[in-house]
Amino acid sequence: MRQRSAFSSNLVRPHVGKSSNRLHPDADNPREVAFALQWSQYQDVWNTLSHLIGKNFSDRDAEVAATVIQWLGSNVGMCFLEDVIKREPKIKEWLAARIVWPNIVIHRNSATPA
Repeated sequence: MRQRSAFSSNLVRPHVGKSSNRLHPDADNPREVAFALQWSQYQDVWNTLSHLIGKNFSDRDAEVAATVIQWLGSNVGMCFLEDVIKREPKIKEWLAARIVWPNIVIHRNSATPA
């Protein structure tokens, strides 16, 4: 059985990814933590995975989904998201219309501190 940090115990089971050991308050990967916690909360409130693949999902299905979501918060995952946003301009427009980022200026090709 893999070890889980005390922080990851706040996640809704079975919606914990394979690398939950990376989720703790002093983590140097706060985006991964944020993605994992948000996914876990969505499962608790919205039951998102059931809507995506059906009510009879396995613990393995839940672990794979949680692992991918956590990965999106990693450096490589964020590069993937950035590439997706660059590929489809309407995503950037959608984000710009919904998110107010203090001290962030959205430039044509990137978001940088003001």
